[in-house]
Amino acid sequence: MPTALFVAGVLASQLLSASLAQAQNRAANTEPDAAAWFEALEQHRPGINDDALHAIVAISARAFDEVRARLAARRKGESVESFNRLVHRGALMHLDAAMLMASVGPVDAGRTAAASRARPRAILTNDGSYSGVDVIGEHWEYGRLLIDLALPRPNEDS
Repeated sequence: MPTALFVAGVLASQLLSASLAQAQNRAANTEPDAAAWFEALEQHRPGINDDALHAIVAISARAFDEVRARLAARRKGESVESFNRLVHRGALMHLDAAMLMASVGPVDAGRTAAASRARPRAILTNDGSYSGVDVIGEHWEYGRLLIDLALPRPNEDS
């Protein structure tokens, strides 16, 4: 009887380990891809912390490069107004992700954690008065890169 109990315990442990490994693999594979980005773009409401933002907040640089490549390929096939509306909405979505879902809020410059010193920072001001330092996330950069795609050229986009 004790041997059967031991074997049952080992089998249960192996099943639990396999189940945990599968769950970790699913979690690791949930990084948003370009298709998820375009879906989120359709669903996101500017200025709202909605499910669409949660869907793209963890987008990797590799997936965002694919988004940019797809958008660049669409530049020739759409009207200027239609294409610019698309890149403007994308830039707004990343602006919202940066502002509404910031994992690190404004911090006092003297208390900035050593781990964040390598990340770009911005000085925050309120009507010209210093109010702190904020860590700049990749979403600011993603928004700027989208605006760079505007037609005919970014500096001519009204």
